[in-house]
Amino acid sequence: MARKKTAPAATGAKAEIDLPYAIENGLKKEAADLTAKLLQETEAMNIVNDMLIPALDKAGAEFEKGAKAFPATAYPDSRHCTGLLLR
Repeated sequence: MARKKTAPAATGAKAEIDLPYAIENGLKKEAADLTAKLLQETEAMNIVNDMLIPALDKAGAEFEKGAKAFPATAYPDSRHCTGLLLR
């Protein structure tokens, strides 16, 4: 399956995004909607192996380099947020 690399347009017009982009950029609702749509035509493990894992690996690598921070809302229990830097 080809991966679209487009991001939402800066002009406010909504461009189509893909699941890896949504994951890498913390777009929770869009990721859920895209996953539901993909599951209609794609095996779940193909989505996991071909899209989810690579996107999470990329986001994790960017976090380790300090290039990306995750919001405190990513953790339902605020006790796990100590030391988390928000940018």
